[in-house]
Amino acid sequence: MRKTQVALAALALVASSAALADVTVSGYLDAGVANSTGKGTNMASGLLAPNVLNLSGSEDLGNGMKAEFLLQNRFQVNDGTSIGAVKIWNQSYVGLTTEVGSLQIGKNVDSFWGTAGAFDVTGGGNMGSWVDAFLYTDSSAVFAENQVKYVSPNLGGLNVQGSYYTAGAKNDYSVGGVYGVGALTIGAGYANRTAAATSSGTAYHFGAGYDLGVAKVNAVYLDTKSTGNAYGFNTAIPVPSVAALTLTGGYYSVKAGTAGGKTGTTTSVGAKYALSKRTTLFANYQTASGDYIALTGQTDANIKSTAGTALVIGVGFRWPSFAVNTA
Repeated sequence: MRKTQVALAALALVASSAALADVTVSGYLDAGVANSTGKGTNMASGLLAPNVLNLSGSEDLGNGMKAEFLLQNRFQVNDGTSIGAVKIWNQSYVGLTTEVGSLQIGKNVDSFWGTAGAFDVTGGGNMGSWVDAFLYTDSSAVFAENQVKYVSPNLGGLNVQGSYYTAGAKNDYSVGGVYGVGALTIGAGYANRTAAATSSGTAYHFGAGYDLGVAKVNAVYLDTKSTGNAYGFNTAIPVPSVAALTLTGGYYSVKAGTAGGKTGTTTSVGAKYALSKRTTLFANYQTASGDYIALTGQTDANIKSTAGTALVIGVGFRWPSFAVNTA
């Protein structure tokens, strides 16, 4: 209840400031049923993508400069709880954007994972996501606090970003870039974690993707100094005879390093059917061997299986962005 009151108070504060900025509300939510080895059948949410409530805004400062902010809360639909311990916002940053790029300060997506996400057809949310390998090898948190982040504009198909942590770590940083030309996309990232909360030391990743027309295919590789490495591929396949239907699949292998970690493999298949441009029916099936954990979603680790299977079926809804108030 207290979290809800604080969130509503923040919304009211943002809305009251809208005379100076364009403020929008957007988000996504889903719910469904999950069945996994050792856990049985449960209701769950955040199965296809994380459930989020976004408050964002910007103000044109003139001369090509813009101020911006983002507040994002992640939550469970089935029981109404927040994701991320007792913290209200999973992302919270303010920034300035000019023609040379954006500078963002606060809690944000880490640049190491942010560039790798370009090669994940699941978007980092559902079963079979590439994000699992990053978490298992302790190479990168998805979100990082006390972060100063730079994001470049599009430089002829090249986008780069970099993150530096200003508290709780010394010389902890990450950089990454993605370059797209025609149907081909390539990218890489590097991170220094020797003094961070993670134990992997330095890490790097490579990714390559190609749009074949009949399918999008990504190949990925991740290596850390001490906690292991991972490789795999994922694909998204539109079904021509059923325009609203898309099939997805992925395979990943993780091998533990000198400082521990997990060793195992996972295979996943899924289907998404668009009832409209905002509402989607979905189903996913995943098998896991060794230490690999079959998760039903990035935000729902309570329903999982080790060396087993997981199946989820649900419905998701992405509501349209709308202005709280505009000047």
